[in-house]
Amino acid sequence: MLPWNHWYHCNGNTYGTWLPGDPRGWRSVNHKIHVEGDYNSPPPEGSDAGLYNHSQQVMKNQPVILSPQHCQQIAEIWASTLHHYNIEIAAIAIGSNHWHVLGQFVDHKPRITMGRVKS
Repeated sequence: MLPWNHWYHCNGNTYGTWLPGDPRGWRSVNHKIHVEGDYNSPPPEGSDAGLYNHSQQVMKNQPVILSPQHCQQIAEIWASTLHHYNIEIAAIAIGSNHWHVLGQFVDHKPRITMGRVKS
């Protein structure tokens, strides 16, 4: 038995609210690009401004900001869907542009399951 008993903390952002080059700090997929700083100690001001501007320009839609009503609806739908996949849930938090799920993913595939839940 694994020490964490198959529990995973999953989180993410809504479309377009945290882009490559973001002044708050950012990470590339699988950390392929080394980026100085993080959310606690952001990179030097303006260090990735060109990348951030490019990221904003190539977006096909506007960033998604959820209303409190949408957050509540999404939390209810996700809870129902996670139960459908037999995932035990300790917590779901949906904010205007950020979300967290703490769940027990016995198959050790939280990324795949959360992808299905989000769709």
